[in-house]
Amino acid sequence: MDTNKMREISRERIDNAVLDYYRGRDGACAHYCATHLGLDRSLISKSLQRLKRRGLVVAEGSYWKVAP
Repeated sequence: MDTNKMREISRERIDNAVLDYYRGRDGACAHYCATHLGLDRSLISKSLQRLKRRGLVVAEGSYWKVAP
């Protein structure tokens, strides 16, 4: 399998896990999400930026929540 394709699948899985985490809460910072999911905070931050560009989450400072 192509390395880029593997990265894309991995990104999708992380994005889905992050979105599920935030759907179950009023909101949280990336650090709490990273701790809960057992992933590096930088991966969570990148995922949140991708989700923000897609309009699925919004940020208020360092606090993230699902878009209304």
